[in-house]
Amino acid sequence: MISSLEKVGQWLQALHYFEFMCSSDLQPSLVSFNAMISSFEKGEQWQMGICFLQMMQDLEIQPDIFSFNALISCCEKGGHWQTALSFFQSMLEAAVQPVVISYGALISACEKASQWESALQLFEAIPKAQLRPSTTSLNAAISACEKAFRWPESLSLLVGSASSSHVDLISFNAAMSACEKFSQWRWVLHLWSHIQDTTSQAADLVSYCTAISSCDKTSHWQHALLLFMLMQNARIQASDLSLSATVSACAKSGQWNALNRLTAQGRVSFLQRKKSWIENEPSKQIGG
Repeated sequence: MISSLEKVGQWLQALHYFEFMCSSDLQPSLVSFNAMISSFEKGEQWQMGICFLQMMQDLEIQPDIFSFNALISCCEKGGHWQTALSFFQSMLEAAVQPVVISYGALISACEKASQWESALQLFEAIPKAQLRPSTTSLNAAISACEKAFRWPESLSLLVGSASSSHVDLISFNAAMSACEKFSQWRWVLHLWSHIQDTTSQAADLVSYCTAISSCDKTSHWQHALLLFMLMQNARIQASDLSLSATVSACAKSGQWNALNRLTAQGRVSFLQRKKSWIENEPSKQIGG
């Protein structure tokens, strides 16, 4: 019954049933505790998960890999990376062998807390434990470095995993974002050009926006305009961000003809709202 409630995310109902079971002098089993902790994880009730771990210890029920994984995930969702790390250490001390899911949840907890060094160390520990990194663990590690403005580390993680099957579009987008923040436009375009070959996935709106923004920041208007055109050819709906960056890149270099090409594609009203970008050429009436 508890497992059924856990699967549908009904942690409060599961708790009521657990209390009923205890009041009926039924001894909770390891399976019952694991189901409860998992329900707390899904309900983001990390403090309840910790309480149930203490109950297990009081009843001398040894937590297993499922118990620890659920507890780590509880803390990850609650934003408590240090507590998650302490459970991971407890798991090792209890001679419970971590699995890839254990590392992935812990790396994700570090990523959310901007602890990029810990995330990187944990990711590097995965193969040392004779495990194969997952897509989730890789993306969390790249994202942790990206959020901490560590573009070389993000890039190294992606390049080092490029030949494996766990690299996906999210991996590329996170690494591109890290490079874009430091105006590494050549790396951004290099990664963009290898997305489909490596992942068998086509670049999406996030990929194009990042690449165009990188070109805008470094005044490479030709690349920005080409990327915008390729995005339209791929039938990806342009966002205000992608168009803003393209217009900005062209306007900075005084490429009024290029801007006219954009207005000819039905973007007149948008450009008219963005006239502040072309103050250097007030006599030009874009789309006028």
